[in-house]
Amino acid sequence: MARPRKDPAVKKLRGTLRKDREPKALAPIATGGIAGPMVAPVPLTPRALEHFDVIAGMLAREGRASQQFAYTVAILAQRIDQAEQLQATIVDEGRTYETTSDNGTMYRARPEVAMLSDALRHQQALLSELMLSPTAAQRIARTDTPKGNAFAGL
Repeated sequence: MARPRKDPAVKKLRGTLRKDREPKALAPIATGGIAGPMVAPVPLTPRALEHFDVIAGMLAREGRASQQFAYTVAILAQRIDQAEQLQATIVDEGRTYETTSDNGTMYRARPEVAMLSDALRHQQALLSELMLSPTAAQRIARTDTPKGNAFAGL
């Protein structure tokens, strides 16, 4: 586990602040599409529509809301809704079920477990695609990379 970052104000007081090592503020990404409030392009369940509005709001606060992202946000909202439903089923029914065959009693994983895993992986991929994950945010923040070999003078 990595150490937590020290506060830049503390580094400045100690004289150890290096601006080249501090994360940059997130720059707005040019959307190149239709700016303005996002509208769900497909019919969504009421819960998925709530998720759509939350995600669209996050993009709007970052200045990246565009109707061209609406289908991706709608798919993400649907997957979050599906994951919630699958999780509720797993909580109610359990992770396994019992079957009886000629060889005796067997316990198998419920299909919902694999479906939930797939939905969560898809959610993570879509969040990264929309640059809403912490890792993607760090990639956006690092726009300048040092050129050349820093150790050439040694």
